[in-house]
Amino acid sequence: MKLHSLKHTCIIPVLCAALLIPSYTVHADWEYNTEENTLRYKTNDGTYLTSVFRKIKGYTYYFDADGTVHTGWLDLKGDRYFFSESGAMLTSQWIGDKYLMKNGKMARSRWVDNHNVYVNKNGSRVAVGKKYKAKFIKTAQGTKYRNVDGTYSAKTWQSIKGYWYYFYSTGYMATNAQLGEYYVDKSGHMVKNKIVKIGKYYYRYGADGRFVKRSKTRSKLIPKKKHSKRHLSD
Repeated sequence: MKLHSLKHTCIIPVLCAALLIPSYTVHADWEYNTEENTLRYKTNDGTYLTSVFRKIKGYTYYFDADGTVHTGWLDLKGDRYFFSESGAMLTSQWIGDKYLMKNGKMARSRWVDNHNVYVNKNGSRVAVGKKYKAKFIKTAQGTKYRNVDGTYSAKTWQSIKGYWYYFYSTGYMATNAQLGEYYVDKSGHMVKNKIVKIGKYYYRYGADGRFVKRSKTRSKLIPKKKHSKRHLSD
């Protein structure tokens, strides 16, 4: 047999076999593991992003060594960043007494917030004698509360003008949310002595705001009035 005939004989079966192998296209997308409660991002080649910053649909995320999206504070190469509960990096705002710049890094030894506040080398606010008017500040993302010292309430309950409010670690006020034994309405107020419908159930909260009981029927949660007995004289 001639050499060129041998080459054609070997190549044809290989090409045929390649045509029979199915091909799969992997699309880059988020992948949530319900058992581990972890969120990862799978790339087009089927691998996960690890130990890297990545901007996805306008938001910047950081993926840890195991591929999970990072939340909360992150210390990396001498800089600090903060990521929300969804994993998105926060910028140009206060987290407690720390200020995050436009690039997401925590500010150190510089003036910030329109040159109104100075932070030291540890990123903490330095008193410069200026006092602010305590007030609620509304943004596109939600409502925050600025205190007289310029700090924003975060990860705490706070009593303001007779109402209790809860502020998440990002500084945003909670609304229409169940927070442990308590519930806050659309105005952010902790509900007291009130029955609230959440999903398919009705919940009753006591005078101190704590959860008392739940029921599928509202009428079962209404406290029964005590009737005083009358003593008839002879």
